[in-house]
Amino acid sequence: MTHPLTIKNLSFRYHKKTILKNICFSTDPGEFVSIIGPNGSGKTTLIKIISKINKPEKGNIYIKGNDIQTMSNRELARHIAVVMQSVEPVSMSVEEYVLLGRLPFFKKYQFFETAKDIALAHKYM
Repeated sequence: MTHPLTIKNLSFRYHKKTILKNICFSTDPGEFVSIIGPNGSGKTTLIKIISKINKPEKGNIYIKGNDIQTMSNRELARHIAVVMQSVEPVSMSVEEYVLLGRLPFFKKYQFFETAKDIALAHKYM
């Protein structure tokens, strides 16, 4: 069985401070996972590493068996989406925000959502 997400021996530091050390886990298909912990424990850092915003000091992350370091950002975005906290409110409807997740699936020179994109957005809202 290929796990949707596998993390092996992941470590990360900011400057000289170790934030994550030898993190290992995998998820099963259809499983929901929560990342919980006190402030400063590395939750956001882990999400940033999984989404390739930060690069780990060591370790590997696999999405459906593929190392994310070998995936293009567009290919990775077809598998995961991250909405980071923001202090500035964005004037978008929920539908517009959800449709942002369809951008990695747009074809070259496609500038607007298709009926399929809109149907998928409504299905998952």
